[in-house]
Amino acid sequence: MSKKFHEKFTTPTTVTEMSGAGVFLTTIVVGAVSLCGSFHLMERPFLRDLVFFIFAIFFTFYICYDHQITLFESLCTYFAHYFNLL
Repeated sequence: MSKKFHEKFTTPTTVTEMSGAGVFLTTIVVGAVSLCGSFHLMERPFLRDLVFFIFAIFFTFYICYDHQITLFESLCTYFAHYFNLL
């Protein structure tokens, strides 16, 4: 018998993968671009993405803690991502 989803993938693994990818994108990529030449960072999109990233980490942690994904949680994730793209 295969293990349940929450037994295979633990919360620390999920949250650390998301935070590692987010930290990489917000620091290493922005730093590398700034070393290549001068540029102006647009504050509003950067802060929007940063706030969404923080929301996504907390929401993922809640889903992993809860051990289930309800219709409400999936719709919240969908609409949060949709409104982040606007």
